[in-house]
Order: sequence, then structure tokens, then C-alpha cells
Amino acid sequence: NFVLGGVGAIVNGAVFPVWGVLLTKCTVLFFQTYRGSDGMREEALKWSGAFIGLGAAFFLAITLQNHQFAIACERLTSRVRAMCFEAMLRQEIAWFDDEKHSSGSLTTRLATDSAAIRTMTAETVNVVLVNVSTLAIAFGIAFSQSWQMTLAFLGVFPLMGFGAFVQMQGMSGANAKNANDGDIKAGALLSEAINSIRTVASFCLEKTTNESYLAFLQLSSATDRKVGISAGIGFGVSQSCMFFAMAFLFWFGGWLLLRGDIDFERMFLVLNPIMCSSFGVGMAAQGMGDMAKAKKAVQSIFGIIDRIPPIDCSASTGTVLSAVKGEIELKHVAFAYPSRPDSKIYKNYSLTIHAGQTLALVGGSGSGKSTAINLIERFYDPAAGAVYLDGHDLRTLNVQSLRNHISIVSQEPVLFAGTIAENIATGKPGATQAEIEDAAKKANAHDFIMRFPDGYNTSVGDRGVQVSGGQKQRIAIARAIIRDPEVLLLDEATSALDTESERIVQESLDALLKQKRRTTVIVAHRLSTIRNADMIAVVNDGKVCELGTHDELVGIMNGLYANLVAQQVQM
Repeated sequence: NFVLGGVGAIVNGAVFPVWGVLLTKCTVLFFQTYRGSDGMREEALKWSGAFIGLGAAFFLAITLQNHQFAIACERLTSRVRAMCFEAMLRQEIAWFDDEKHSSGSLTTRLATDSAAIRTMTAETVNVVLVNVSTLAIAFGIAFSQSWQMTLAFLGVFPLMGFGAFVQMQGMSGANAKNANDGDIKAGALLSEAINSIRTVASFCLEKTTNESYLAFLQLSSATDRKVGISAGIGFGVSQSCMFFAMAFLFWFGGWLLLRGDIDFERMFLVLNPIMCSSFGVGMAAQGMGDMAKAKKAVQSIFGIIDRIPPIDCSASTGTVLSAVKGEIELKHVAFAYPSRPDSKIYKNYSLTIHAGQTLALVGGSGSGKSTAINLIERFYDPAAGAVYLDGHDLRTLNVQSLRNHISIVSQEPVLFAGTIAENIATGKPGATQAEIEDAAKKANAHDFIMRFPDGYNTSVGDRGVQVSGGQKQRIAIARAIIRDPEVLLLDEATSALDTESERIVQESLDALLKQKRRTTVIVAHRLSTIRNADMIAVVNDGKVCELGTHDELVGIMNGLYANLVAQQVQM
């Protein structure tokens, strides 16, 4: 595609100097009265036919050029988008905690910055080929007619080059480095508003959200206006420099005519091809996008593609676990979330969970209950200490291998747009229908699924909005257990549900834990849901303060767990 597009660009560039030659021949013809009317008519027909042929060649060349470069651009853009999306998926969770990497911002980058790369590649090649072929042929013709006139033209090139430089500076603009900021922020707000449209509607935030969106658009618009003014001034300087240069060349050409060094036709065979070539150069330059924006887009995109995350889920390195018992140990762990480095969650946290044991984590809000789950899944690495699985430091394990042995059900599970069966099968790609239904039965979801007209082929809608909270949670449980994990993590899996849905989901979880002994970590706010846990760990002030069964912990006078139970009983 680049080769064929390049051929079209070269022919396209050659059209303009040839146009100058034909224009000169036609102009000179009207002064050749010695040919007589018939001779002039015959000569005019010949040059008219040449113009028709030139037009046909231009049509074919520019069609081939644009078509082939468009194909190359789209393939390149698609490849870069695929590489960028793959790179986004491999980043560690801490990277997404940065507000610069919000879903809306990343979506905007993927859509707009990837497309801007064409300006740096195919469009640049296009412009270079057109300009090189245009100027090479134009100056070749000019030198063949009068080396004096051509050298004079080259002499004024610095003046014309200065004008072109001013024009390019104006087009790129000093403020172009921030040209995308308003667009990215507007895209981020748009994505968040649409994803949270129910919240926006319930709090009557339509006007406020719209005003914020318009403010971001105005930020982008203000930058574009400044760049537009600069570009206009640059274009004016560029064009005026060209007129000044032409004034000198006509004067110099007249002087050469008086000396008898050139004649009228040769003088214009120097001027017209180069002047017509300026149209081709100008058209090619206008076809280019804003190079400053394109450079920033390329830096942004390849900054993501080239980034190697500290926790690389796509890496093939690390120990691959073929079998897992489920022995977990957090040993002298210190941790703070990268987005809040000054807020220490764990200071000297140690906890051992034996294989097949069900352990519950309880404590006040912000005590770090869910943090343990994040560390076990290796969403984050501890700042000090280590987390072990069957005696292996998680940092030495292959990330995919580790996570294939762990399943998680979170407080607000996310279902993907698609059918119920497709969502359950995401826990085990390639699962059979029988495996899907077996997982649904274990999660106490089969009965309500079969009450839908389409059964397992029922669409859950965007983010699962077509099913209730309890139904969504049971589908998420089925998705978690279909792979039969050795470690199951339940992060407040019932806390966001109403009383009836909580009872049903809790029954599903209780039945699930009785079916197979597996290492299970339960983060719970409602203590009634973890009474039957093998062990309960009470977390406070960044460490485990109490550890034992429900009965043992209740018996501790003025203990943290006993106080939590008393508070919930009073409520």
C-alpha cells in the first residue's frame, strides 16, 4: 500500500510542474501569429489535449495515492490501537488508580491519539514524496531553460523558507503542547457521566455536568483559537514573502531579456513550473494535521505501549504452579496505596491462613480488610514484608498462574454486556454448557435463570443492569467457582444487598463452602455472616489484633470483636 501510494504521490507531484510547462506553451502560442489561424488552432488543440491527459493522470494518481495511503493509515491505526489496548490491560492496578488513567481519559486517548499517529507516518511520507517529486521536476525543467534565472530563484529561497518556517510555527503554535488536555478531560467526563447516568439523574446533576463538559470544550477551543490566529499570521507572512520573491524574479528576468540571455518563453518556463509547483506543495502541506498535536499523541500512546509494569500479568516469567494447596501467609507486611503513599494501611501485618480453612477478616471501615485480598490477588505488592502461597513469595510466581488458582467475588461485581452464560463462562474460557449450569446450580442461580424466557441466553445488559443485585451477585459467584479455584476470596459479597437478597446469597455461599473444603477468605461487615468461619481475624491500626473463632473472640472481655458484636446487636 505504501509503494502504490508512493507511486501515486510521485505522479501527483509531477503534475504541477508539467502544468506550468503547458500553461507557458499555451500563453506563448497566442504570440506566435506567424503560424496563421489554422496553425494556431492546430497547436491549441494539441496543448488542450495535453491538458486533458494531465487531468486524467492527476485523477488516477490522486485516487491511487489517497486510496492506498488511507488503507495503510487505517491498518496502522488499528494496529497501534490494538497494541495500546493490550498494553493498557497488562498494567498493574496501581496505574489505573492515577486520575490521569481514568476510564474516560484512556478511552479518549485510544480513540483520538491513535488516529493522530497517521499524521506522523503515512501523511508525512505522502507530503515528502509529493514535495520531493514536485520540486525535483520543477527545478530540473528550470535549470534546462536558464541556469541564471534558476540560481536567482534559489537565491530568494531563504526568504521564502523563512516565510514557510513562520507559517509552520504558527500552525503548530506555542500552546499546542496542551492542545489535547481539554479534549481528554471532556472525554473522561463524558464517559463517567454516561456510566453513572442514574446517579446524575437522581441528583439532578444534568446542568452541572453539562456546564463542566462545556468548560472543558472551551479550554480546547481557546487553545485552538490561539493556534488559528498564529497560523493565520504565519500564512500571511509566508505568502507575502513569496510575492516579494516573485517581484525580484520578474525584475531579474526582465533584465536578462534585455541582455538577450533568455527569451520570453524560456523565462516563463522557469517561473511557471516553480510557481505551479508551489500549489502542489501547499496542497500537500494543508493535508497534514497539526504536527505538534501528533507528536504529543505519539508520545502519549507509545508511553503506554512501552511501559513495563512492575506486576506484569502478560509476562511468561516466574514460577508456574501446577497444583496449589492454598496455604497463605502475610508476613510482616507494610503497605500503603500508591495513590495515597502517606496513608499507611499496614504497618506490621502478619496473618496465616491454612489450606482449606475459612478465615474471616473483620474490623472498622478503613482498617484494611479488603487490602489483604488485593495483596493475595497480587493487585499490589507490599512495601515491606511478603505474601506467600504454599511457601512461594507471590513476587516469584507467574501472575497468570497465580490468578488462575484464585477467584474473587467483590461487593459490587461487574457483569459484561452479553448473556448470562457468557458471563459465567468468563471464569473459565471454553467452558461447556454443562459446566456453566453446574456452576449456576452450586451458586443457587439455576432456578431464577431458568425462569427467564431465554434462560441462560438472557442478556444482562450493560454492566448487568437488566438483573437485580442479588441475581447479579449469584451470577458472579457462579463465575468465580466454575474454574473450581483452590482459593476463594469473598470481599463483602452480601453487604450491598437487601435483607432478602442477602439471605439467599448467603445461603448460596454457605452451601458452597460445605461442598468442598477450599481456602476461603471472607471480608465481612455484617458479623452474622461469618459466625461459622474456622477462624476470625480482627484488624485494627494496620495489624491483626485478635485471632480466634467466634466463640473465643466473644469471650474476650472488652475485646475489639466483642465490642463490634455488641454494637451490631444494639443496632
